[in-house]
This record gives sequence, structure tokens and C-alpha cells, in this order.
Amino acid sequence: MKTPAQLVDQYRVARLPGGKLLVPNPASIPADDKAAIATQKAAITEELARREAASLAAARANGAARREQAASATVRVMWFDGERLGGWQPADADSQRTLEALGVGEEIGGWGWLVPAHVVDELGTEFTGAEAAALVKPATAAAHVDRVTKVIDDPERAKAEAANTGRPVVAYISIVPCDGAVEECHEDT
Repeated sequence: MKTPAQLVDQYRVARLPGGKLLVPNPASIPADDKAAIATQKAAITEELARREAASLAAARANGAARREQAASATVRVMWFDGERLGGWQPADADSQRTLEALGVGEEIGGWGWLVPAHVVDELGTEFTGAEAAALVKPATAAAHVDRVTKVIDDPERAKAEAANTGRPVVAYISIVPCDGAVEECHEDT
């Protein structure tokens, strides 16, 4: 009798939501292997879960290794004054990959990658990824907090507050339970 790992590999068995197994082209599977899949369903499900966990762990380790490598990499930026996009941009592909891995700067609609001016003002045109990440993360958090300063329940008062301060104000917050009946309803939001 074949092991669950052998059955998964040979017949490309996959796990569906709800604990069901998907076996592509079941008509081509010999009867004894079909019976083995049916009797070893729990073990096959465990094998698939183990593989998914291993794949996720490898992806996390790869991401961590990329961020660690990016932190020690040297980044070079140059001023680019283009017709469509102007500003501080990575001078080479390695610098751009480093900045992307660390979340420093932003992609502007396919036109290019922009580095915040305050990073260049503070660090110059050549710096390490770790220096840029340390400089940008606190500023990003502060910008997020500054985006919405108050929550006001009265819509008229909220409009007046927004007009006076020039900042966005949340006028109304509604939390509705998700029953899954509407396509736009997502339980994780």
C-alpha cells in the first residue's frame, strides 16, 4: 500500500475548503489506489496540511532573509526630472529591489519608484537599507495617525470641524455583522 505522501505526489491530490480532497482525473486512477485514498483521507489531509505549513514557513524565512539582506545593502539614489515623474529615484535595479523589500518609497502607477525626499535630505544619495527603513517607519506611522484626527458622530459638526482644521474627520462609523449573504460582505474587514 502506498503512503499518503506517495499518493499526494503521484495523483496531485489537493485539499479543498471543508476538508474535501480534490483528485484530478479520478477515472485514470487504479481501483486499489482509489481505495487507498478513501481509507487514508485523514492521513492525506494531514500530509497536505504539513506541506502547506512547510511552504508558508519557507516563504516567511525567504522574506525575512530578503529583508535582512536588504537592510545591509547599499542604496544609491539620483534626482530624475522627467516629464511625467520627477523626484528621487533608485539609481539602479539593486537599489530599487532593496527599497521595495523594506517598504521605503512607493511605486507611482508604473512610472517608477520614488524615494521620499526627507530620506535623501537626512541620509544623502548613498545609504544603507537599514538607515532608510529606520527613518521612514516612524514617519509612516505618524502620517497614518495624522490622517484622521477625530471621530465625530454629528455629521454637521464633523463638516464644520473639517472646514476649520482642513483635516479629514470621520463623521460616522457603522459596524454591521457579516452573514455572507452579500458579495461585498467580507468577514475579515
